[in-house]
Amino acid sequence: MRVLSFPGALGLILRRRGLRHAFARCGRGVIFGRDLQMGRPDRISLGDGVILGDRCVLDAGGAGSSRIVLGDGVFVGSGTVLRAGVGSIEIGSGSNISGFCGLDGGAGLYLGEHVLLAAYSTIGDRTGEEGAGLAEKPTVVEDGCWLGVRVRVFPGVRVGHDTVVGAHSVVRDDLPPLAVVFGNPARVRKERRSPS
Repeated sequence: MRVLSFPGALGLILRRRGLRHAFARCGRGVIFGRDLQMGRPDRISLGDGVILGDRCVLDAGGAGSSRIVLGDGVFVGSGTVLRAGVGSIEIGSGSNISGFCGLDGGAGLYLGEHVLLAAYSTIGDRTGEEGAGLAEKPTVVEDGCWLGVRVRVFPGVRVGHDTVVGAHSVVRDDLPPLAVVFGNPARVRKERRSPS
């Protein structure tokens, strides 16, 4: 479903009025960018203060009862694609997904609260390198993680809370909490102190 592309303040008002009833839930103060594309918006829930940038794709049309749930204050940057598979995509409150990222639900994808994902990163992508897409368990990025530019997280991987993943890293295996990791494959380089 392709929606309104009017520019400026008028476009923001028209999109808010025209789109809010299409969703399973649409919280207060949601901002819809231009040229959004949506599949099965009746399976998409948006919390209060969600911001969707221009040309985002939210596709909850996967098999079964897959859905997309964005918590309060989630930001999704321009050109980012969220595609639920057999499992759902759930993103916790306060998380920030930069532009041109790809999140693939596969068997389920869960981002915790206050996760920062830099531009051009992919999580749970089922295509590309050998061995991708074989996971039967959800992909999980726990609360407070920071993932740098062009990070790739393979399906079925769990990234522990408050872990920092350096730019251009490829995460093929589970990562512990409070770690600083980078490389291809990503390896633990040092430990972080617990945030206060």
